[in-house]
Amino acid sequence: MLEPPALHQHEGRSIFTTILLVLFVLILAYALLIACLSIPWVQRFALYAHKIRTPSWWHNIYHPEAFGFAKNQATPFNLKSSDGLTLFAWHVLPLGLYEQHEAALRDQQPGVVSDIAKTLGFKLMTSDPESRLVINFHGNAGHVAQGWRTDTYRVLTSSPSNLHIHLLTLDYRGFGVSTGSPTESGLISDGVELVNWAIHFARIPPERIVILGQSLGTAVATAVVHHFATNPSGPVSVLPAGAGGIGRPDGVTDDDSEQVGGRKDRVVFAGIVLVAAFSSLPVLLPTYRIAGFIPLLAPLSLFRLTRYVVDKILIDKWNSLERLQKYQRAVKGAYSYLALIHAFNDGDIPWTHSVDLFCGLVGAEDGREDDEMREEAERCYQKITEVRRSKRPDYFEWSEKDGRNVRLELVEYGGHNRIVTYSYISLAIARAFQKSKTKSSMSLI
Repeated sequence: MLEPPALHQHEGRSIFTTILLVLFVLILAYALLIACLSIPWVQRFALYAHKIRTPSWWHNIYHPEAFGFAKNQATPFNLKSSDGLTLFAWHVLPLGLYEQHEAALRDQQPGVVSDIAKTLGFKLMTSDPESRLVINFHGNAGHVAQGWRTDTYRVLTSSPSNLHIHLLTLDYRGFGVSTGSPTESGLISDGVELVNWAIHFARIPPERIVILGQSLGTAVATAVVHHFATNPSGPVSVLPAGAGGIGRPDGVTDDDSEQVGGRKDRVVFAGIVLVAAFSSLPVLLPTYRIAGFIPLLAPLSLFRLTRYVVDKILIDKWNSLERLQKYQRAVKGAYSYLALIHAFNDGDIPWTHSVDLFCGLVGAEDGREDDEMREEAERCYQKITEVRRSKRPDYFEWSEKDGRNVRLELVEYGGHNRIVTYSYISLAIARAFQKSKTKSSMSLI
């Protein structure tokens, strides 16, 4: 028996109404989510993800031996920040040095030490005139021992022939068991505190220190080296809220550049290695994918609202390109080495962000107009993308006769997190310590 046409029409309207209702609910939920992200504490919770970590009963960060280190090869200790916070840190010994002193090191009580200066590991680092130090700044979420982080520490320190390369890392405020809550200025302060501890307390000269950062840690590392190059004895500052695009950085004048470039108290490190970096958060967020899959702001791009929303609600900008451009000017006349490393299969931060950084530094010189710098950056970007399409070797170098060197390395594999455990990072650190000064003009290889 045939059903009346009116019944079919009613069912069709019901399905259509249901679809509209579902779409309305989804749009409303998304709008509420974006509105919630405008609340500072919610936004920072989402950005830093510092509360998303494995529980202490699963990962005991007070006992590094649980993560594959030899007994007392890694020493947990606490730092007191200038604003009264407690920052949790690890010092990891090179395995070759550990092997020479294994019996004495194993006799020490494991766990957090109250005075690291009294430990054998600290004395071995500070008494060796050949000791080298990698200061590591990790990405968002978790703690010092989460994910691939401990694998990174072992890769960088666990060669049996390694007698000199130590590693230092910490949890920023609010991360792990460190006290406080994360902010851009707060994380920069924590990074500066750790480096000051290495230079002034452990007395490791900056020319024997490499600064390593991954993901969010690249922004922290960049801000730290910018601070030491431009105002090492002054307070930590946050740059104006520019978008971090190609061209002259916001808030930088010729007078500023000349003054900074001529500072005699600037501190320049053996090298900076940035893995999976980005130019700024306003530039990153429209392309960022949570866990490599969820493009949070993609729906806004349908209405061309992404940049407007980001500029209006984003509190912490993390303008790494601006800071690196100022850093390059500040270290003019001194040897400096900067390595940018990014995997093509990075699902969180596209590799093009490291290209933006590299090309934004190529023409960042005093006395050049915005248009001239932008044109050179665009030529650089075009040439790199052409090389990528032609499948030629994916590393690029730019150097100045005064000793400033920037290297961009694009690799096929490694993803967003695991790449820090790959040999490319160890090689970049080795190059930085070797201080090979290539005095040639820019070359794309």
